[in-house]
Amino acid sequence: MKRLSNICLGLFLLAGATALAQEAPTMVSTEPQNRKILIEEFTGIGCGNCPRAHKTSNRIVDDHPGSAFVINIHQGGYATDKNPDLTTAWGDALFNQSGAAAYPNGTINRHVFEGDVLAIFDTKWAATAPEVLKMPSYVNVAAKATMDWNQRKIMVEVEVYYTADPGDATSNFINVALLQDNIRGDQSNMAGYRRAVQSHARVARPVDGAMGRRNHRLGQRHACQKDLCQRIARSHQGG
Repeated sequence: MKRLSNICLGLFLLAGATALAQEAPTMVSTEPQNRKILIEEFTGIGCGNCPRAHKTSNRIVDDHPGSAFVINIHQGGYATDKNPDLTTAWGDALFNQSGAAAYPNGTINRHVFEGDVLAIFDTKWAATAPEVLKMPSYVNVAAKATMDWNQRKIMVEVEVYYTADPGDATSNFINVALLQDNIRGDQSNMAGYRRAVQSHARVARPVDGAMGRRNHRLGQRHACQKDLCQRIARSHQGG
């Protein structure tokens, strides 16, 4: 069994209600900002075109440092009964919600860019993702993670600050996703995509609840703070 060593936390605020305490902000910016890019990439093992999508999402992250993020979600026929097993309890729900019909596919900020579905093919990510950086965000989010290796726990302190009226949304969900890099799992069609297929990166790993979900009611121009705690397993399934 492989130890869970390379850990990163992704924090995402998704429109979607236990209120968080309102406090003066200590680390979150109070200035209006535009959105960051978040690609939720549906993928698996033995997926012939998935390395192409990995290469595209990697390039987007490289081109927009600090402003672009990826969650690789192993789901469906290319992920079920594979070694290693990188599926999660909520992968199918996210895929079905997106309206995706094939792989590789994904969503960008769960925004509808064309038609009436969230899903967008990887061949359009490079042209579409930068559009997000031009969109204003009505809320800023900041997080600080502390790891207790003896207890194998991550404590995440989260702050949000609303800089504008959230519009039609009546509540937001804060989701903390635990990601893991360097998981070996060969793909099909390896030629030309050596970097993407030697190991799987930014893979969503199981956490308590739906991506560590916490929720709170919306309000304009105030700050909220919440502590989240997650125990880290010593190993992942398979591998």
